[in-house]
Amino acid sequence: MVRKLILGVTVSTAIVMAGASAAFANSTGSTGQPNQSCEEHPSTPGNAATAPGSAFNPSG
Repeated sequence: MVRKLILGVTVSTAIVMAGASAAFANSTGSTGQPNQSCEEHPSTPGNAATAPGSAFNPSG
């Protein structure tokens, strides 16, 4: 009985520590794909450039 308890605590601790190491990893300081810029993207998605109210439509 004690052996199962120790095994359960050990496995639980290992899982928590693995998650914590990923949570506290250093950030690269940027988001998105590396070496890509939004200004360099040649086209807008679908018909977004002509859709009314779209962020890609400069007139509205």
